Amino acid sequence: SKEIVDKVDNLWRTTDEGVQYFLQNDLIHPLSLDPKAPWSARPESFASRFIHKIPIVRNAQQAAVAFTNNLMYANASSLYKTMKNSGAQFNDFKAIGALIDTSLGQRQLPEAFNQYAPVFNALMFSPKLVWSRVSSPQFLVSSSPYVRKEAWKSFGALLGFGATVIGLYKLGTGRNVELDPRGTEYGKLR
Repeated sequence: SKEIVDKVDNLWRTTDEGVQYFLQNDLIHPLSLDPKAPWSARPESFASRFIHKIPIVRNAQQAAVAFTNNLMYANASSLYKTMKNSGAQFNDFKAIGALIDTSLGQRQLPEAFNQYAPVFNALMFSPKLVWSRVSSPQFLVSSSPYVRKEAWKSFGALLGFGATVIGLYKLGTGRNVELDPRGTEYGKLR
């Protein structure tokens, strides 16, 4: 229920030093269940005005928002402790906040596009998610060593997961999988 989601959210916001630091400095942007919240704080602007009226869908949206925010808070808390102990500067925290937002598909649109965000949302599916995916590679070459390390760990985990799935599929089914990255059907499971 919304009350439980709000209690968990409030618990993170009031008891964790790392989450408080990231929120007070506007470095991470958690989602809101409030239908009157600004566009940038809602998961899906176009649908969310109507979605709160359908009980089953409303509960699913509450669960998705709670999960996303919990993941964001857990990452912020863990990274804050590590970075604080190693002497990170504010710019490092700012960059890691952008990485957290991006990895969860919540990267804020560039300032020039914010005024057009509702239009983008009406024309395409989840512009913040699309912008997050397009801007993700920049973190691999970030000037902050903390961000580079986390970005490469995530990238390596993604590649490792993909290779594991392909390998298990090939071993388990005995079917052919294109393994040549130059081929047009690279990674295709048949």
